[in-house]
This record gives sequence, C-alpha cells and structure tokens, in this order.
Amino acid sequence: MSKMQKFNIVATLFLAMVVSLSTVSLTTGSFAQTESLQADQVSSSPLDIQSPAINKAFTWSGLSSSVTRQLPGEDPQGQTAIILPPREDDAIYTGMLDYATNRPVDVLVWNIISPSNSTAIPEDFGNLDDYRFSGNETVVFTTLDTGTSGSVPFNANAIELVSPEGEDGEPFIASYSLHAYPAPSEIVNNLSSLSAFAETDSDEG
Repeated sequence: MSKMQKFNIVATLFLAMVVSLSTVSLTTGSFAQTESLQADQVSSSPLDIQSPAINKAFTWSGLSSSVTRQLPGEDPQGQTAIILPPREDDAIYTGMLDYATNRPVDVLVWNIISPSNSTAIPEDFGNLDDYRFSGNETVVFTTLDTGTSGSVPFNANAIELVSPEGEDGEPFIASYSLHAYPAPSEIVNNLSSLSAFAETDSDEG
C-alpha cells in the first residue's frame, strides 16, 4: 500500500469520526502539557484559531480541511488550509512545517510590511503582483514549496496551504505537524532610493 493510499484511508476515517469527536488537542512545547478545546467551541473560521503565547515555543499536529480562499476586495480563488493565521500583534513565527496532502498545494507564507499606499512604489521598480495592500498594512505572499508532502522551514507572519496557481481549486485534506516560536517584530524599511527617484521624477516634470 502506497503512502498516499494510507493517507487517503486516514483522511476518510477522520471525516467519518468527526461528528463524534469531543475534543481537539493542542500540545504546547513550552509547558509539555495538553490543552483541550471542546468541539462545540471550535470556530468554523480558520482565522479564529487562538494565537499561541508570544516568546514561547509550541508544537501542533493534526488534520485540516480546506475552505474557499478569498482575500479582501478580491474574488474567491482556489482553496486554502490556514495552518497559522496572522496575529493581531503582527509577531513573526520562526519554525518548521511538515505536511502531507491528498492534492498538490503551494506552501504560502505571509510577510506583513509597509507602506500601505500601493501608489507609493512606481512601476519602474518592477512587478508588485504579489503585494496586497489592505488598510494600514501591505502583505507579501511567498511560495516556499509545492507538492503533496514536504518539510519546510519558515519565518513569517502566517502560513497556509493553497491550491497551486492555475489549478481548479478542488477541496483537499492536509495532515501537518509544526514546531514554531512567535516573537515580536519591528518593520525596518529602507526606501531612500524611492525618495531619490521621486525627487528626480519631480525635477524632470
């Protein structure tokens, strides 16, 4: 029996048992103890996952089913299984993710930066299609890996598994384990060349 066949059997059994599942366990590496969440308290939104404590390493493992991926102001596109959602404090996670899925996915990480104004960077500086401008923040998406399994180190504000670009976006199941450490971050930008460019452009005008 192949590794993928075994995974599909496990995923099928999981979906059959989920109705009777009473708890979901998260193992925290910092305290070497298990916390339980009642099944009726688990949110249907992947963005409502409780953020781990700052400056304390943790370890998670489990199964995640995908949902439709839709960024603010954009049409739905593909499927996503959010492993670590962005935090309110914008802390950065550093860690390692191991994953296996029953359909190919991209491992996508988020890096939150500034400025928020999409017009602040002219086209002369290149393609900014991977930059998303929302409110007071700019999010840059980076693909770290593509496939049905892998082990990926990451350093980012959030991490998700998404349907590869150009795929039909069919739902998928992912098994994963990760060990990570959330730490405060400070955004440090060097846009001196951008200022000089703006001044030169103004003089030419």
